[in-house]
Amino acid sequence: MRFAIKPLVVFACCISIGCAQNNPNIWDQVKMTDLTPAANSESAALPTINIVMHIFETEVSRFNDLEKIWPILKTDPIRFNDENRFEQNSFRVAFGQAEKWPDIAELLYEAESHRAERNAMLLKRGNENEIPVISLPRERKISYVGQDESLEQIELARGDICFQLMADSIPGSRGVARVEIMPIFQPDVHPLPGVEMDRLGWQEFDFLGMRADMTPGDFIIISAKSPIQDDRTLAGTILSKYQHHRHLLRTFVIVCTDTND
Repeated sequence: MRFAIKPLVVFACCISIGCAQNNPNIWDQVKMTDLTPAANSESAALPTINIVMHIFETEVSRFNDLEKIWPILKTDPIRFNDENRFEQNSFRVAFGQAEKWPDIAELLYEAESHRAERNAMLLKRGNENEIPVISLPRERKISYVGQDESLEQIELARGDICFQLMADSIPGSRGVARVEIMPIFQPDVHPLPGVEMDRLGWQEFDFLGMRADMTPGDFIIISAKSPIQDDRTLAGTILSKYQHHRHLLRTFVIVCTDTND
């Protein structure tokens, strides 16, 4: 399991000491710029942002090792829809820049984390797009902390919980995009050919929404505020999983790899 992270550390450290002079972008070394459009591509003419999301998995027993990540990062760039409910629901988030990645990669390696998934998208500014984070194969009741700090429950059909992303331009700022992230639920609905799918059954968890201004190399890390023991909660559903009798915590790294104004 340790082998999965160590190459990232080696590549990152290699750049930090100057042995990749021709391409100093640390994210290239961990294959985070695969969707960067070529200068003569059609997408280069559009106002877009390239996003890559990595999911790392770590044994819950190594939670204290993951805690070492947060002091390296910043929270000031993050703007919350509802910061109190975000924290009450056991979510944690922070913002980092490319030069911080060698330290983060080393800590993930020390925690024996491994990268389980990688998803990439080319996001047109002003549009929404979704990246699935967990599939629900059957109906499921999920609890979360409500507005009055009481425990509420929602029943979700079969479908996917996703991170919905939207990027927009910032007037007067080139090379910067305002990125909004919000967990949503999409039911497993297959419309007839030629029929546009409506959003019946969609559920937005807007109290977990956030936004930050991002430039290439910036990243947002989302993980658990505490060791999660109950996968029937919203945090447990998104931020943890049980696999082969192993209880794993999930850490999401959402990276801006390129912007085009």
